[in-house]
Amino acid sequence: MTEGQSKVRRSGILLLGVLFVALALYLPSLKHPFIWDDEGQIVENDVLRDPHGLPRLLTASTFDVGGGELTGVFYRPLVSLINYANFRFWDLNPAGYRLLQILLHLLNVLLVYRLVRTVLDVSKETTSKTLPFFASLLYALHPVNVESVIYIGAIGEVLYTLLGLAGLLVLSQHLRRPSGQDIPATALVCFCLLVFASILAKESGVVFFLAGGMFLFLFARNAKRWVLYTVTCCMVTLIYLWLRLGVAGVPFAAKYPSAISQASLTERLLTLPYIVAHYIQILVAPIRLTIYDKTVINNAASPLFWGPALMLFAITVFGGLWYRRTKSRAFLFFALFFLVSLVPVLNIYGLDMTTADRWLYLPAIGFWGAILVMLYSITQGKRRLRALLVSGLL
Repeated sequence: MTEGQSKVRRSGILLLGVLFVALALYLPSLKHPFIWDDEGQIVENDVLRDPHGLPRLLTASTFDVGGGELTGVFYRPLVSLINYANFRFWDLNPAGYRLLQILLHLLNVLLVYRLVRTVLDVSKETTSKTLPFFASLLYALHPVNVESVIYIGAIGEVLYTLLGLAGLLVLSQHLRRPSGQDIPATALVCFCLLVFASILAKESGVVFFLAGGMFLFLFARNAKRWVLYTVTCCMVTLIYLWLRLGVAGVPFAAKYPSAISQASLTERLLTLPYIVAHYIQILVAPIRLTIYDKTVINNAASPLFWGPALMLFAITVFGGLWYRRTKSRAFLFFALFFLVSLVPVLNIYGLDMTTADRWLYLPAIGFWGAILVMLYSITQGKRRLRALLVSGLL
Protein backbone atom coordinates (compact mmCIF):
# COMPACT_ATOMS: atom_id res chain seq x y z
CA MET A 1 0.00 0.00 0.00
CA THR A 2 1.40 3.42 -0.99
CA GLU A 3 1.62 6.34 1.42
CA GLY A 4 -1.20 8.13 -0.44
CA GLN A 5 -3.48 5.08 -0.22
CA SER A 6 -2.65 4.73 3.46
CA LYS A 7 -3.68 8.37 4.10
CA VAL A 8 -6.92 7.89 2.20
CA ARG A 9 -7.67 4.76 4.22
CA ARG A 10 -6.98 6.55 7.52
CA SER A 11 -9.22 9.44 6.45
CA GLY A 12 -12.00 7.01 5.60
CA ILE A 13 -11.72 5.28 8.96
CA LEU A 14 -11.73 8.59 10.82
CA LEU A 15 -14.75 9.80 8.86
CA LEU A 16 -16.58 6.56 9.57
CA GLY A 17 -15.78 7.09 13.24
CA VAL A 18 -17.30 10.57 13.11
CA LEU A 19 -20.51 9.13 11.64
CA PHE A 20 -20.77 6.49 14.35
CA VAL A 21 -20.19 9.04 17.12
CA ALA A 22 -22.82 11.37 15.64
CA LEU A 23 -25.28 8.49 15.34
CA ALA A 24 -24.69 7.51 18.97
CA LEU A 25 -25.12 11.14 20.01
CA TYR A 26 -28.49 11.57 18.32
CA LEU A 27 -30.08 8.13 18.78
CA PRO A 28 -31.38 8.90 22.32
CA SER A 29 -33.66 11.55 20.75
CA LEU A 30 -35.79 8.78 19.17
CA LYS A 31 -37.74 8.36 22.42
CA HIS A 32 -38.97 11.95 22.53
CA PRO A 33 -42.48 13.01 21.41
CA PHE A 34 -43.65 15.37 18.69
CA ILE A 35 -43.26 19.04 19.64
CA TRP A 36 -44.25 22.54 18.48
CA ASP A 37 -44.92 22.69 14.70
CA ASP A 38 -44.92 18.88 14.54
CA GLU A 39 -48.50 19.06 15.81
CA GLY A 40 -49.91 21.11 12.93
CA GLN A 41 -47.79 19.50 10.22
CA ILE A 42 -48.09 15.84 11.30
CA VAL A 43 -50.13 14.96 14.37
CA GLU A 44 -53.20 17.05 13.48
CA ASN A 45 -52.77 16.89 9.70
CA ASP A 46 -55.78 14.93 8.42
CA VAL A 47 -54.51 15.08 4.83
CA LEU A 48 -51.65 12.75 5.80
CA ARG A 49 -54.25 10.17 6.78
CA ASP A 50 -55.90 10.35 3.37
CA PRO A 51 -54.45 7.65 1.05
CA HIS A 52 -55.27 9.94 -1.86
CA GLY A 53 -54.12 13.14 -0.19
CA LEU A 54 -50.68 13.42 -1.80
CA PRO A 55 -51.76 15.77 -4.66
CA ARG A 56 -53.21 18.18 -2.08
CA LEU A 57 -50.06 18.03 0.02
CA LEU A 58 -47.91 18.91 -3.00
CA THR A 59 -50.07 21.87 -4.02
CA ALA A 60 -50.68 23.60 -0.69
CA SER A 61 -49.01 24.75 2.50
CA THR A 62 -47.78 22.31 5.15
CA PHE A 63 -50.13 23.08 8.06
CA ASP A 64 -53.58 21.61 8.73
CA VAL A 65 -55.63 24.14 10.71
CA GLY A 66 -58.52 21.73 11.14
CA GLY A 67 -60.89 19.76 8.95
CA GLY A 68 -58.21 18.87 6.45
CA GLU A 69 -57.71 22.48 5.32
CA LEU A 70 -54.06 23.17 4.52
CA THR A 71 -53.03 26.77 5.04
CA GLY A 72 -50.05 28.95 5.93
CA VAL A 73 -47.16 30.59 4.10
CA PHE A 74 -44.80 27.61 3.84
CA TYR A 75 -44.76 26.04 0.38
CA ARG A 76 -42.45 23.09 0.90
CA PRO A 77 -43.84 20.17 -1.10
CA LEU A 78 -40.77 17.97 -0.53
CA VAL A 79 -41.26 18.31 3.22
CA SER A 80 -44.91 17.32 2.79
CA LEU A 81 -43.82 14.36 0.64
CA ILE A 82 -41.38 13.18 3.33
CA ASN A 83 -44.06 13.55 6.01
CA TYR A 84 -46.54 11.62 3.85
CA ALA A 85 -44.06 8.76 3.33
CA ASN A 86 -43.12 8.72 7.02
CA PHE A 87 -46.77 8.54 8.00
CA ARG A 88 -47.32 5.55 5.71
CA PHE A 89 -44.41 3.72 7.41
CA TRP A 90 -44.54 4.97 10.99
CA ASP A 91 -48.03 6.38 11.55
CA LEU A 92 -47.57 8.67 14.60
CA ASN A 93 -44.40 7.10 15.97
CA PRO A 94 -41.90 10.01 16.11
CA ALA A 95 -38.92 7.65 16.32
CA GLY A 96 -39.17 6.77 12.63
CA TYR A 97 -39.39 10.42 11.58
CA ARG A 98 -36.34 11.32 13.64
CA LEU A 99 -34.34 8.33 12.47
CA LEU A 100 -34.70 9.45 8.86
CA GLN A 101 -33.69 12.99 9.80
CA ILE A 102 -30.59 11.74 11.61
CA LEU A 103 -29.57 9.64 8.61
CA LEU A 104 -29.99 12.65 6.32
CA HIS A 105 -27.75 14.62 8.68
CA LEU A 106 -25.07 11.94 8.40
CA LEU A 107 -25.27 12.24 4.61
CA ASN A 108 -24.75 15.98 4.99
CA VAL A 109 -21.67 15.32 7.10
CA LEU A 110 -20.22 13.32 4.21
CA LEU A 111 -21.13 16.08 1.73
CA VAL A 112 -19.46 18.71 3.93
CA TYR A 113 -16.28 16.62 3.94
CA ARG A 114 -16.44 16.33 0.15
CA LEU A 115 -17.20 20.02 -0.38
CA VAL A 116 -14.32 21.23 1.78
CA ARG A 117 -11.95 18.79 0.12
CA THR A 118 -13.13 19.87 -3.35
CA VAL A 119 -12.68 23.57 -2.58
CA LEU A 120 -9.17 22.95 -1.28
CA ASP A 121 -8.32 20.86 -4.35
CA VAL A 122 -9.53 23.36 -6.95
CA SER A 123 -7.97 26.30 -5.08
CA LYS A 124 -4.68 24.37 -5.05
CA GLU A 125 -3.91 25.70 -1.56
CA THR A 126 -3.41 22.40 0.24
CA THR A 127 -3.90 18.67 -0.18
CA SER A 128 -4.55 18.21 3.54
CA LYS A 129 -7.10 15.51 4.44
CA THR A 130 -7.12 16.72 8.05
CA LEU A 131 -8.90 20.00 7.34
CA PRO A 132 -11.96 18.42 5.61
CA PHE A 133 -12.09 15.84 8.42
CA PHE A 134 -12.30 18.52 11.11
CA ALA A 135 -14.92 20.40 9.12
CA SER A 136 -17.09 17.29 9.00
CA LEU A 137 -16.39 16.57 12.68
CA LEU A 138 -17.52 20.04 13.78
CA TYR A 139 -20.57 19.86 11.55
CA ALA A 140 -21.53 16.42 12.82
CA LEU A 141 -21.27 17.19 16.52
CA HIS A 142 -21.71 20.93 17.04
CA PRO A 143 -24.61 21.64 19.44
CA VAL A 144 -26.08 24.33 17.18
CA ASN A 145 -27.23 21.59 14.77
CA VAL A 146 -29.19 19.67 17.40
CA GLU A 147 -32.44 21.52 16.68
CA SER A 148 -32.20 20.90 12.93
CA VAL A 149 -31.44 17.22 13.38
CA ILE A 150 -33.97 16.15 16.05
CA TYR A 151 -36.80 18.69 15.67
CA ILE A 152 -39.01 16.96 13.11
CA GLY A 153 -40.55 20.25 11.99
CA ALA A 154 -37.06 21.37 10.90
CA ILE A 155 -36.51 18.57 8.39
CA GLY A 156 -36.63 21.23 5.67
CA GLU A 157 -33.28 22.55 6.95
CA VAL A 158 -31.60 19.16 6.60
CA LEU A 159 -33.25 18.36 3.28
CA TYR A 160 -32.59 21.64 1.45
CA THR A 161 -28.98 21.60 2.62
CA LEU A 162 -28.51 18.04 1.38
CA LEU A 163 -29.90 18.78 -2.09
CA GLY A 164 -28.06 22.08 -2.45
CA LEU A 165 -24.69 20.65 -1.41
CA ALA A 166 -25.17 17.80 -3.87
CA GLY A 167 -25.80 20.40 -6.58
CA LEU A 168 -22.62 22.32 -5.72
CA LEU A 169 -20.58 19.14 -5.85
CA VAL A 170 -22.02 18.26 -9.26
CA LEU A 171 -21.13 21.73 -10.51
CA SER A 172 -17.60 21.42 -9.18
CA GLN A 173 -16.70 18.12 -10.80
CA HIS A 174 -15.59 19.61 -14.12
CA LEU A 175 -13.03 21.75 -12.29
CA ARG A 176 -11.26 18.63 -11.07
CA ARG A 177 -10.55 17.52 -14.63
CA PRO A 178 -7.62 18.86 -16.66
CA SER A 179 -9.81 19.35 -19.74
CA GLY A 180 -10.34 23.04 -19.22
CA GLN A 181 -12.60 25.57 -17.55
CA ASP A 182 -15.75 25.17 -19.63
CA ILE A 183 -18.90 24.13 -17.74
CA PRO A 184 -20.66 21.14 -19.30
CA ALA A 185 -24.32 21.86 -20.02
CA THR A 186 -25.25 18.57 -18.35
CA ALA A 187 -23.56 19.68 -15.13
CA LEU A 188 -25.49 22.95 -15.20
CA VAL A 189 -28.80 21.20 -15.78
CA CYS A 190 -28.16 18.69 -13.00
CA PHE A 191 -27.07 21.48 -10.65
CA CYS A 192 -30.22 23.50 -11.37
CA LEU A 193 -32.49 20.48 -10.89
CA LEU A 194 -30.94 19.74 -7.50
CA VAL A 195 -31.21 23.38 -6.43
CA PHE A 196 -34.82 23.43 -7.64
CA ALA A 197 -35.50 20.43 -5.40
CA SER A 198 -33.68 22.26 -2.59
CA ILE A 199 -36.01 25.25 -3.00
CA LEU A 200 -39.02 22.92 -2.90
CA ALA A 201 -37.71 21.69 0.47
CA LYS A 202 -37.23 25.25 1.76
CA GLU A 203 -37.34 28.65 0.10
CA SER A 204 -33.82 29.44 1.31
CA GLY A 205 -32.49 26.90 -1.20
CA VAL A 206 -32.32 29.77 -3.70
CA VAL A 207 -29.02 30.82 -2.06
CA PHE A 208 -27.35 27.87 -3.77
CA PHE A 209 -27.67 29.73 -7.07
CA LEU A 210 -25.55 32.50 -5.53
CA ALA A 211 -23.17 29.95 -4.00
CA GLY A 212 -22.76 28.25 -7.38
CA GLY A 213 -22.05 31.62 -8.99
CA MET A 214 -19.41 32.36 -6.36
CA PHE A 215 -17.84 28.97 -6.92
CA LEU A 216 -17.57 29.51 -10.66
CA PHE A 217 -16.30 33.07 -10.31
CA LEU A 218 -13.55 32.11 -7.90
CA PHE A 219 -12.46 28.84 -9.46
CA ALA A 220 -13.54 28.99 -13.13
CA ARG A 221 -13.24 32.59 -14.25
CA ASN A 222 -12.74 31.59 -17.88
CA ALA A 223 -15.97 29.59 -17.97
CA LYS A 224 -17.88 30.00 -21.25
CA ARG A 225 -21.38 29.26 -20.00
CA TRP A 226 -22.10 32.21 -17.69
CA VAL A 227 -25.07 33.31 -19.77
CA LEU A 228 -26.50 29.80 -19.76
CA TYR A 229 -25.93 29.58 -16.00
CA THR A 230 -27.72 32.87 -15.33
CA VAL A 231 -30.63 32.14 -17.67
CA THR A 232 -31.14 28.64 -16.26
CA CYS A 233 -31.10 29.86 -12.66
CA CYS A 234 -33.64 32.58 -13.48
CA MET A 235 -35.89 30.11 -15.30
CA VAL A 236 -35.87 27.67 -12.37
CA THR A 237 -36.71 30.51 -9.96
CA LEU A 238 -39.62 31.61 -12.15
CA ILE A 239 -40.93 28.03 -12.34
CA TYR A 240 -40.85 27.85 -8.54
CA LEU A 241 -42.74 31.14 -8.25
CA TRP A 242 -45.34 29.89 -10.75
CA LEU A 243 -45.82 26.67 -8.76
CA ARG A 244 -46.05 28.50 -5.45
CA LEU A 245 -48.16 31.51 -6.40
CA GLY A 246 -50.03 30.20 -9.42
CA VAL A 247 -50.61 26.49 -8.82
CA ALA A 248 -50.55 26.17 -5.02
CA GLY A 249 -51.70 29.72 -4.29
CA VAL A 250 -49.37 30.01 -1.28
CA PRO A 251 -48.43 33.68 -0.79
CA PHE A 252 -45.34 35.04 0.89
CA ALA A 253 -46.17 36.38 4.34
CA ALA A 254 -46.90 40.09 4.44
CA LYS A 255 -46.25 40.14 8.19
CA TYR A 256 -45.81 37.48 10.82
CA PRO A 257 -47.29 37.96 14.32
CA SER A 258 -43.78 38.40 15.75
CA ALA A 259 -41.98 41.38 17.25
CA ILE A 260 -39.31 41.48 14.54
CA SER A 261 -41.86 41.22 11.72
CA GLN A 262 -44.00 43.98 13.21
CA ALA A 263 -40.95 46.21 13.66
CA SER A 264 -40.10 48.95 11.19
CA LEU A 265 -37.40 48.51 8.54
CA THR A 266 -35.15 50.83 10.55
CA GLU A 267 -35.56 48.70 13.66
CA ARG A 268 -34.87 45.52 11.70
CA LEU A 269 -31.68 47.05 10.27
CA LEU A 270 -30.62 48.10 13.78
CA THR A 271 -31.19 44.50 14.89
CA LEU A 272 -29.11 43.05 12.05
CA PRO A 273 -25.67 43.39 13.78
CA TYR A 274 -27.13 41.67 16.86
CA ILE A 275 -28.36 38.78 14.69
CA VAL A 276 -25.03 38.19 12.93
CA ALA A 277 -23.02 38.60 16.13
CA HIS A 278 -25.34 36.21 17.96
CA TYR A 279 -24.87 33.56 15.29
CA ILE A 280 -21.08 33.93 15.33
CA GLN A 281 -21.08 33.73 19.12
CA ILE A 282 -23.03 30.46 19.30
CA LEU A 283 -20.89 28.92 16.57
CA VAL A 284 -17.74 29.75 18.53
CA ALA A 285 -19.19 29.21 22.02
CA PRO A 286 -22.62 27.51 22.00
CA ILE A 287 -23.75 28.78 25.42
CA ARG A 288 -26.92 30.69 24.49
CA LEU A 289 -28.80 28.32 22.22
CA THR A 290 -32.48 29.01 21.65
CA ILE A 291 -35.30 27.72 19.50
CA TYR A 292 -36.95 31.16 19.54
CA ASP A 293 -35.54 34.67 20.01
CA LYS A 294 -37.76 37.77 19.86
CA THR A 295 -35.14 40.50 20.41
CA VAL A 296 -35.68 43.81 18.56
CA ILE A 297 -33.22 46.73 18.73
CA ASN A 298 -34.95 50.11 18.38
CA ASN A 299 -32.19 52.48 19.49
CA ALA A 300 -28.72 52.98 17.98
CA ALA A 301 -27.46 54.00 21.43
CA SER A 302 -28.24 50.53 22.79
CA PRO A 303 -25.22 48.35 23.64
CA LEU A 304 -27.04 45.56 21.81
CA PHE A 305 -26.53 47.58 18.63
CA TRP A 306 -23.13 49.24 18.86
CA GLY A 307 -21.45 46.35 20.70
CA PRO A 308 -22.19 43.79 17.96
CA ALA A 309 -21.64 46.44 15.27
CA LEU A 310 -18.10 47.15 16.54
CA MET A 311 -17.39 43.43 16.80
CA LEU A 312 -18.54 42.81 13.22
CA PHE A 313 -16.51 45.79 11.98
CA ALA A 314 -13.38 44.36 13.62
CA ILE A 315 -14.04 40.89 12.18
CA THR A 316 -14.62 42.34 8.70
CA VAL A 317 -11.39 44.37 8.80
CA PHE A 318 -9.42 41.39 10.06
CA GLY A 319 -10.91 39.09 7.43
CA GLY A 320 -10.24 41.62 4.68
CA LEU A 321 -6.62 42.08 5.74
CA TRP A 322 -6.20 38.33 6.03
CA TYR A 323 -7.45 37.77 2.50
CA ARG A 324 -5.32 40.62 1.17
CA ARG A 325 -2.23 39.00 2.66
CA THR A 326 -2.94 35.36 1.79
CA LYS A 327 -5.09 35.65 -1.38
CA SER A 328 -6.79 32.47 -0.19
CA ARG A 329 -9.69 31.76 -2.54
CA ALA A 330 -10.80 28.88 -0.30
CA PHE A 331 -11.09 31.26 2.65
CA LEU A 332 -12.97 33.82 0.53
CA PHE A 333 -15.40 31.20 -0.79
CA PHE A 334 -16.30 29.90 2.66
CA ALA A 335 -16.56 33.39 4.17
CA LEU A 336 -18.89 34.50 1.35
CA PHE A 337 -20.81 31.21 1.63
CA PHE A 338 -21.44 31.99 5.30
CA LEU A 339 -22.67 35.50 4.55
CA VAL A 340 -24.80 34.57 1.53
CA SER A 341 -26.52 31.69 3.30
CA LEU A 342 -27.35 34.02 6.20
CA VAL A 343 -29.15 36.54 3.97
CA PRO A 344 -32.60 34.85 4.07
CA VAL A 345 -32.61 34.83 7.89
CA LEU A 346 -31.22 38.30 8.64
CA ASN A 347 -34.76 39.68 9.03
CA ILE A 348 -34.30 42.39 6.44
CA TYR A 349 -37.69 41.00 5.46
CA GLY A 350 -39.36 40.34 8.82
CA LEU A 351 -39.66 36.66 9.77
CA ASP A 352 -41.53 34.85 12.54
CA MET A 353 -38.62 35.21 15.00
CA THR A 354 -35.36 37.15 15.31
CA THR A 355 -32.97 34.20 15.49
CA ALA A 356 -33.23 30.40 15.65
CA ASP A 357 -30.52 27.76 15.94
CA ARG A 358 -31.91 25.73 13.03
CA TRP A 359 -31.30 28.64 10.65
CA LEU A 360 -27.56 28.11 11.08
CA TYR A 361 -27.60 24.56 9.68
CA LEU A 362 -26.35 25.71 6.26
CA PRO A 363 -24.35 28.87 7.20
CA ALA A 364 -22.31 26.87 9.74
CA ILE A 365 -20.59 25.10 6.82
CA GLY A 366 -19.19 28.35 5.47
CA PHE A 367 -18.22 29.62 8.91
CA TRP A 368 -16.23 26.56 9.91
CA GLY A 369 -14.73 26.24 6.45
CA ALA A 370 -13.35 29.79 6.64
CA ILE A 371 -12.11 29.39 10.23
CA LEU A 372 -10.38 26.08 9.54
CA VAL A 373 -8.67 27.37 6.38
CA MET A 374 -7.37 30.31 8.41
CA LEU A 375 -6.19 28.15 11.31
CA TYR A 376 -4.49 25.70 8.95
CA SER A 377 -2.58 28.55 7.31
CA ILE A 378 -1.55 30.07 10.65
CA THR A 379 -0.26 26.76 12.00
CA GLN A 380 1.51 25.62 8.84
CA GLY A 381 5.00 24.55 9.85
CA LYS A 382 4.15 25.00 13.56
CA ARG A 383 3.46 21.49 14.77
CA ARG A 384 3.11 22.33 18.47
CA LEU A 385 0.59 25.09 17.83
CA ARG A 386 -1.37 22.86 15.44
CA ALA A 387 -1.41 20.04 17.99
CA LEU A 388 -2.71 22.48 20.60
CA LEU A 389 -5.51 23.65 18.31
CA VAL A 390 -6.40 20.07 17.37
CA SER A 391 -6.65 19.07 21.03
CA GLY A 392 -8.84 22.13 21.64
CA LEU A 393 -11.22 21.16 18.83
CA LEU A 394 -11.46 17.61 20.13
